[in-house]
Amino acid sequence: MKLRSFLPKNRSLFYRWLLSYISILLIPVIISGFVSVFSEKVMRDETNRANAAMLKQVRQTMDEMTASFEKTTMYLCMDQRLRSLLGKGTYDRTDQYNLYTQMKELGMYISINGHIDNIYIYFRNTGSVLSDVNKMEADYFYDNYFSSDSISYEQFMELLNGRHMMDYYVMDKKLGDGRSSKAIVLIQSLPLLNNGNNMGALIGVIPEEKFSKIVNNLKWVEQAEFIIFDRNDGKLLSDGPRTLPLNMILEAVEGKGNKEYNSLNGDRYIVTGITSETARWKYVLVTPSDVFWEKTRFIRRMAAVGLLMCILAGGILAYFLSRKKYDPIENITQALADKKNLPFEKKYKEYSFIYTAVNENINEIKKAQSEIEKQHNVLRNSFLSDILKGMICNRELTEDTFSSYGIDFTWPNFAVLLFSIDNIDSFTALEVGISSSDVLKMAKHAIAKANSELLKEGGRSYMVDLEDSLFACIINFTDPDMEANSRELDDISKECRHIFEEKLHISFVASISNIHEDISEIPEAYTEVKDAMEYRKLIGGSGISRYEDIYNPRYSYDYSIQTEQKLMNYIKTGDYNKSRDVLEEVYKSNLYDTSFSGEMAKCLMFDITSTIVKTMYEVCDIAFIEDIQPMKRLLKCNTIIEMKLHINMILDEVCKYVNENGKKNCQLSSAALEYINSNYYDNNLNVSTMSKEFNITRSYLSMLFKEQTGQTLIDCINRFRVEKAKLLLKDRKLSIADTALKTGFSSSKVFIRTFRKYEGITPGEYRNT
Repeated sequence: MKLRSFLPKNRSLFYRWLLSYISILLIPVIISGFVSVFSEKVMRDETNRANAAMLKQVRQTMDEMTASFEKTTMYLCMDQRLRSLLGKGTYDRTDQYNLYTQMKELGMYISINGHIDNIYIYFRNTGSVLSDVNKMEADYFYDNYFSSDSISYEQFMELLNGRHMMDYYVMDKKLGDGRSSKAIVLIQSLPLLNNGNNMGALIGVIPEEKFSKIVNNLKWVEQAEFIIFDRNDGKLLSDGPRTLPLNMILEAVEGKGNKEYNSLNGDRYIVTGITSETARWKYVLVTPSDVFWEKTRFIRRMAAVGLLMCILAGGILAYFLSRKKYDPIENITQALADKKNLPFEKKYKEYSFIYTAVNENINEIKKAQSEIEKQHNVLRNSFLSDILKGMICNRELTEDTFSSYGIDFTWPNFAVLLFSIDNIDSFTALEVGISSSDVLKMAKHAIAKANSELLKEGGRSYMVDLEDSLFACIINFTDPDMEANSRELDDISKECRHIFEEKLHISFVASISNIHEDISEIPEAYTEVKDAMEYRKLIGGSGISRYEDIYNPRYSYDYSIQTEQKLMNYIKTGDYNKSRDVLEEVYKSNLYDTSFSGEMAKCLMFDITSTIVKTMYEVCDIAFIEDIQPMKRLLKCNTIIEMKLHINMILDEVCKYVNENGKKNCQLSSAALEYINSNYYDNNLNVSTMSKEFNITRSYLSMLFKEQTGQTLIDCINRFRVEKAKLLLKDRKLSIADTALKTGFSSSKVFIRTFRKYEGITPGEYRNT
């Protein structure tokens, strides 16, 4: 690796000289670092050995204590008298004596083993507990010795009835004065070999303070925490606050070594662990690192202070020496920097500063010019936008104001063009890599170029950004002739159409105002192009609209009753092509007229839809009408083109429905005649009852019946009744009134009038012939 890679990125001569002086001071720093690391390692090893020795002493003492305790327990478990008492549910005189003897023996074992505080025997069959002074019930034993919030009576009894083999637990044991203290409790199931049939348990109690005294006598660091775990990693004893999580402590014990950890509050601790070879207990010592490293840190601090003073003094001297050499060079470069008005950055080599300073100066000038140009364009666009919207009064439109924005409105005639681009994506899909904003810029540039080429010499055009896809163009004509200016507008509109449709392939809507003779009328021209564009978007489609073509709209439309009836008849017969031809005639006579207003166009479309809906109620069932929802679909449309599209779709669906149900309608006349034949005698038989029977409207039933039979439905009913009456009149026993009732007439007068209408004579005259 080259030496250059080790040098700092700052390449000033001053810093190079300073670095050469300071590098001499690094030698004692490196040596001091090695010494500090070595001394720390030695101190760490000594501390670990001291902790290990202390734990071995504690382990030896504890192992002797637990061995003695467990030995006493084994003697009691093997007592034949105790084994005989365990299997009995009641006690006779001999058993009572044996219990008394057993109490004395418990007292003897307690007095022999000074570590044991109490020994109890639990008899499962009788639910009693025997101590060295008395025999008591199990609940009394729990209440007076081991009751606490940490274990309930049920949990305590479940513990005694469980299987145990020299298991140790930490419990709260009550003292005589009502207080309680921690105690280590040994539980051994009885008898010793019970094959899962526990008959009792032996309970030994050692106060925790006896363990604590042993530990405190051996601990050589007061701040250390001593912890004892049983063979199941349950904590039996802890003489200090929790410093580290248990998983870290047990990890150190399993590793059989010394490990250093950080606690949650950031303090460091050394964990030393050892395992008992007899009881399989784990003994852990958690010692704060600060206790051992305090003196080492003090020595290290003193050494660091001395070293720092040496470095500081050497650094100051190195600085002054470097400064003395560098001052002449700095004066030269600073003078050049002041003259060029550029800051001198010392990260460069001094001899390359001149080249860098010149390049930076040129770049800054270019950047400033670009920023000024951008700001000027934004301000000019905002100014022109305010003119269009009429937000600037005429007295502010002075020549000086225009010249400050680079605008030249020399001539009096003005016009405004408004452009709206809808589907830029159609272009960007063809030209990969060109964004929508770039397409707008291309369109504006092309229109501006076309205007400059098509306008007569001296004419001006200015593009104005209004919204994302909406921009305007203000044109100032040089020719005072209005017709010549109008021709120029025609040429400009043709070129704009050519640019959008053939070059850029994007859909657009544009509008052109009238030509106005004063700059104060530009807001009026802007209002005109907005109205024209709104009309174009309502009618639909792309293209260019001129305000003069729509400024005098008509507020009526041509849709006669005869045309409406023709459309309804074609729909009823299911003839879609003829129905659509009728609609095209209506569209042609109304929508294609540029003076036709957008509001009236909407009214016409809703009127046509109303005609279709009325016809649907005559020829379609309600479920079909509710399914296609014609009015709801029309209300969602934004343009007339969308309305026309949806009306044609609705018309197609209705005609298909009529054609699909045509066969069913052809059979209607036969069904109606059969119904009349079966119900002619009912005086309630009429067109209304039959329309309900066939689930169609009265008018549609009458129309279909007449189309298929050539006669009206009411004539058919009356003729059928008259024919039946002629047969009955041959029976002279029946009166005229009875004949009328039997043939469905409501009265003899109605019968006589109807009979005369169809036969030319009265029923009586017919009978006498």
